[in-house]
Amino acid sequence: MKFSVDLTINKNRRLVWKAFDNPKNMQRWQPTLEAFEPQAGTPGQIGAISKLTYREDGRAITMYETITDRDEPNEFSGTYTTAGVVNQLRNRFVELNAQQTRWTLDADFRFTGLLALVAPLMKRSFVKRAQADMERFKAMVENQ
Repeated sequence: MKFSVDLTINKNRRLVWKAFDNPKNMQRWQPTLEAFEPQAGTPGQIGAISKLTYREDGRAITMYETITDRDEPNEFSGTYTTAGVVNQLRNRFVELNAQQTRWTLDADFRFTGLLALVAPLMKRSFVKRAQADMERFKAMVENQ
């Protein structure tokens, strides 16, 4: 399942990148994130692995992030794995002008088992979730 979402943030790209690249901000715009724990490599750099724990509908979901590309301040990409799902995310930041940045998220979810059968029915909720997270990030950055 693939999709892309984008939005314009009314801040310059340097500030957007700085906010995005700070793991301490993650819980501010991903409200179900409970913990971010580096596991291997240099956090934020290509090859780094981190454990992310989310609380979704009362249950803990653990996923592992492996950073696959980092081109500051243009792109940050990673692979996220959890039971039955491998998700590749590509975040691109394009400077529109001195005070606006376009953030584009390209997502590619691959499911196994029963999830592979129901995933097409869930695409709309995945897109809505990504849009909501991005809107929270935008609000956080613009209100700093």
